[in-house]
Amino acid sequence: MVTYQPPKSVDSSAPTSAAWNPAQVAKVLRHPIHVRLYSAAPYLADLYRSDLEWRIQHPSQFGSTAFSRPLLIRKFRKNYFIPGSSQDLIYHASCVAAFHEQVPGCLPEDQDVFDYCPPLRSEMRQNLCGDFSVMLAYWRRLNAETSRRLQQDFTHVLHADISDCFASVDTEVLDDLLSELGGNCDVLRGFQAIHQHWAQADCQGLPLTGSSHLLLKIYLKKVDAQLKAAGVPFIRLQDDFRLFGRSKRELASHREELQKALLSRGMRLNTTKTRMVSRGPRPSGASPFSWADLRRTFSQGILCPLLSDGLSFRLFRPVSLRLLPLFCGHTCWSA
Repeated sequence: MVTYQPPKSVDSSAPTSAAWNPAQVAKVLRHPIHVRLYSAAPYLADLYRSDLEWRIQHPSQFGSTAFSRPLLIRKFRKNYFIPGSSQDLIYHASCVAAFHEQVPGCLPEDQDVFDYCPPLRSEMRQNLCGDFSVMLAYWRRLNAETSRRLQQDFTHVLHADISDCFASVDTEVLDDLLSELGGNCDVLRGFQAIHQHWAQADCQGLPLTGSSHLLLKIYLKKVDAQLKAAGVPFIRLQDDFRLFGRSKRELASHREELQKALLSRGMRLNTTKTRMVSRGPRPSGASPFSWADLRRTFSQGILCPLLSDGLSFRLFRPVSLRLLPLFCGHTCWSA
């Protein structure tokens, strides 16, 4: 067990950002995109308690003062890990929120041109954690832009995915990157402590939470910069890249550049999910209805996503909180 002290940036004795106060951190924790990621967690109901904002502001005044063993969770046909308790989830989200004002400034001005993962840089500027309530909306934007470029500017596109993206993040490198942003020393020590605790439990990298999306933007900044420097046209949503070219040979060269860029961050391509698509007679994103989008939406079943979305509505919340453990609990277990 690793004992810790709460970061001053979220402690009641220290000032917090006007934009990222406990109410905003609570909003992040309850955002539908984020809730879907840990909807199988046994502590999900804790996030909807009336004292959540108080618990965010006083993270050391409830429960144990040690990190819990992380939980493993089955999502998207792969195993990930999530914080082992609501206390750890709150702590980690609060630490990430402490850097929210610095992150937009460290990202390039054109970040939203190639990075479609929420929160977008423009959304962060407005203190939003995502304009849309479901990730599907961002996927549709990515697919629509892929189709547009393939029809108008290029003849080939390479769909490429990072192998075990969350687990491949070197948290020591990430801690150094956060330190360069000039963050609070107590927050940085908190990051290091919880990352070390998860590593000791054989859970490498980042947990599957909404806060990790923001950390990935910082970590993949070097990869994005190397691709741009090499003249590779690309867009991405989190770890899903789309590289564009005007021939198979050019696309093969772009793939090599991506592999080199990922290697600089200790990552590699998932060869089983890498495929090339050529220009077709009709853009795949032209239709308002897409079977691919539907499969992606319900890849974890139909009921669990619907129950997770029901948490956003006070009327349906008691039913969702009661049924989610019954239908999704088997997909979450102790690491």
